[in-house]
Amino acid sequence: MSTISEISEFLQKGQAKNVKQLVAQAIEDADRFIEKAEETGADIICMSAILTTTMPQMQVVMDLLKERELREKYIVMVGGAPVNERFAEQIGADYYTEDVASCAEVARQVMLKRAAG
Repeated sequence: MSTISEISEFLQKGQAKNVKQLVAQAIEDADRFIEKAEETGADIICMSAILTTTMPQMQVVMDLLKERELREKYIVMVGGAPVNERFAEQIGADYYTEDVASCAEVARQVMLKRAAG
């Protein structure tokens, strides 16, 4: 039986003084986030937004994964107070969960399914 290897959790940021700064911060954070997922050998990328203003950063991560041809390598899960299933589908995430507990359970199930082939 396989265990969940690594789950990279990314707490969205949103303390920017203007839109340019927010976009630059989002890209910088997305770069570091993807590098950490690669470095740790993560199987799942989990992203959580606290505010609607931070949700676009999830799209930045998805776009960078596609640009780097890494999208198929990771299972992507999203959640957080302003996030819903529709948004998850719009950005191309694999799973939406309402809270941390359901995220952990879905991640466990996904990894067990993956291990079973």
